[in-house]
Amino acid sequence: ARSYTHRDTGKPLPIFTVCTDLGSAHSFWFANGVERLFVASDAIRDLAMNRGKVPLEKIVMSGLPIRHDFSVQSTNMGGRHTDEGRAYQRSVRCDLGLGMYKDTKTVLVMGGGEGCG
Repeated sequence: ARSYTHRDTGKPLPIFTVCTDLGSAHSFWFANGVERLFVASDAIRDLAMNRGKVPLEKIVMSGLPIRHDFSVQSTNMGGRHTDEGRAYQRSVRCDLGLGMYKDTKTVLVMGGGEGCG
């Protein structure tokens, strides 16, 4: 697609890759020709450089991209094991209609491309 866009418009199409894996990643993440590769960990940066031959100047250590709301909730909660943190968790459970299950643990299930992200 990139070569067709360049040929049809005369303008280069920049390609950026965001790899959210932390410890290991498939080699396909490290395709040659990207303008920037955003990685979440030192381990992935090293894999990109060694396995994918991506030059260091094209790699951006960005951490994991998260939705702003997750960051806000984390800041509001503070220390999750403090009295204030536990009180905040109780208020969120009530807001979500889970207050009646105060002695039941709640699990947030999320998935990624391999079902584990």
